[in-house]
Amino acid sequence: MLGRPRSASLNISTQFQAGGQTGTRDQYAALEEEADAETKEDLQKMQQDPEKYVDFKIPWRLGLSYNWSYSSPTPAASSSTQVLSFIGNLSITKKWKLSFQSGYDLASATRIGAHRDLHCWVMDFGWRPLGEQQYYEFSVGVKAPILRYLEYRRDRSYRNQ
Repeated sequence: MLGRPRSASLNISTQFQAGGQTGTRDQYAALEEEADAETKEDLQKMQQDPEKYVDFKIPWRLGLSYNWSYSSPTPAASSSTQVLSFIGNLSITKKWKLSFQSGYDLASATRIGAHRDLHCWVMDFGWRPLGEQQYYEFSVGVKAPILRYLEYRRDRSYRNQ
């Protein structure tokens, strides 16, 4: 045999998002003024008929990816793996952001997180509820770069048997 493939891989990914901010500072200022005017208008609409009000301006992001890999170190031993995964976040308010991550193999890839901006402080929470290696992590810390060492961190991991 002249040659045989020992390994191969294929990666495909895409990303969807809404409510993102791109542009210059002048554009941001114009958008903020427009948002303030829309907020007042939306508030009036919501007060008039709260059941018909839906806010479609919530920023969100979703990434999808497919990964395939093949490995054959010897002719008798070959393996192939396929992973379909997604990752994303949802900003429910300016200061609250929820994140998620999972894949085809839910037992090893699912992660749920929350992030809260507390003005001068920041709070993060992450949780992997499924799989062999489960964990949670929680932290509250100062946002100022010079005081990054001021942080309370609590985490715990455990094996599911």
